[in-house]
Amino acid sequence: MQQALILDITLIFPSLLGQLPFQIPALLANSGSNCVYLAMVASVGYAVVSNLTGKVPDKIPVISEAAGSSVQ
Repeated sequence: MQQALILDITLIFPSLLGQLPFQIPALLANSGSNCVYLAMVASVGYAVVSNLTGKVPDKIPVISEAAGSSVQ
């Protein structure tokens, strides 16, 4: 549950970049959006496969560490 919350928070940051007073080049903005999307798909895929195999999905590098430290 903590990992899902932290993943949601990380999704807010790309939308904040769109609110900057200067324009970001389209290539950079699209690359950033694609990177965030692929990271989210990979995280969700990893969590689903881990749950189906009966393991705890706690190997996502930054997200798992942050969730683990906030729970303890």
